[in-house]
Amino acid sequence: SRSDPAAGDRELTKVLADPTAPAWAREDALFALAQLPNLSSKNPGRVVELLECWLTRRGVTIPFATADTWTRLRALPRSKELEAWVDPRTRDCYRMGEDLEAPPSPECLLAAASLYMMAASNENDFDTARRGIEWAAALAIEHERGLANVALHLAATATMRSQSEEMTHILRYAAALPVPLHAGMKEEVEAAVRTQSGAPPASPWLKHPAIRVATRCP
Repeated sequence: SRSDPAAGDRELTKVLADPTAPAWAREDALFALAQLPNLSSKNPGRVVELLECWLTRRGVTIPFATADTWTRLRALPRSKELEAWVDPRTRDCYRMGEDLEAPPSPECLLAAASLYMMAASNENDFDTARRGIEWAAALAIEHERGLANVALHLAATATMRSQSEEMTHILRYAAALPVPLHAGMKEEVEAAVRTQSGAPPASPWLKHPAIRVATRCP
């Protein structure tokens, strides 16, 4: 529970270890563990592992971005929905034994992607953060929501490449997205934009190495 995360961790871990627990209960336990507030700050790498496992069990594949992804993301029409913050504390991902064949809802996936990006940022893991951003970008294009989260985490990911050409490149792309700059990153983004003239980059990434994620389910 949120009032006692340690107790919640123990109880949810018991559900995962119980071979008699129904599949939906184990899937709900995975997501509930990933949402525990103490994990996001103290063990963000475990949050990513839990979400990767949850995605596998729900049959969700994180897409890899293409050049078209970043063009379409910048071309999204401005709207309140794009600018609205997606709260990763949603309860939309819990199945509770109902609609067992239904895929995760857009609300659930947007929140899961936000949680994934937050954990990767806390872990200071650039490649995992990039994976989460590419997933959230695809969702933002499909549902025209959640772009504010993408912009913020792009800026946060850029700071992992502090004082480098790569940092400036990412921030210049983030500044071109059709959402207001997050107050916490506004100064860094505006400074990056001032350093170079011309059109913003077509993609936030200078390099595109393949991302390999090994799913380890508890």
